[in-house]
Amino acid sequence: MIKLKNRLHRIIYYCIWLLISSFCRKLPRISLNSKLKNVKISSYSRIFPKVKLSNVKIGKYTYVGNNSWISNSSIGNYTSISTGVRIGMGMHPTDEFSSSPIFYSKNNPFSKGVSNLKFQFSQNKEITIGNDVWIGINAIILDGLSIGDGSIIAANSVVTKNVEPFTIVGGVPAKIIGNRSNAQKFHGAKDWYNFNHNEL
Repeated sequence: MIKLKNRLHRIIYYCIWLLISSFCRKLPRISLNSKLKNVKISSYSRIFPKVKLSNVKIGKYTYVGNNSWISNSSIGNYTSISTGVRIGMGMHPTDEFSSSPIFYSKNNPFSKGVSNLKFQFSQNKEITIGNDVWIGINAIILDGLSIGDGSIIAANSVVTKNVEPFTIVGGVPAKIIGNRSNAQKFHGAKDWYNFNHNEL
């Protein structure tokens, strides 16, 4: 990953990237003011402005909307992620004597650690998001979950449990509010999300 020291370098890099991408349309389109760390993005995908991605793998024909933050996630093909979505923002322990990260994380807000009361806790768990998933505006998906192929997460929902394929969920916490039976039939007939757009 290229580290750009200042805005001028970023602008030059962006102009070079635009020139290259005009000849090679397969390249993913990444907004200049997005922040990416340890990210793999497949062909034809799009990252909109002010997006923060960390430890993320993104399939082809997938877009991430403005001001979304995603970490520790694997995202499939043809998935639509709207504006202001938060995925994998970390967890706090609920069954220990404290929920403060000072007791379990080196990267806590205080830059300090407590040695004699320390306990083991993993605050980040990988999230899997399938193919052809639509995640609505301002939705939140907690760590360690699996979102099945063809599912829909309604706007402003908080997903706390795994979502089955072709299921529509919404609310706080998110519950099943419908299904995509027609999409499920089409997926069953043809595994289309593994094809390029000109092969469909």
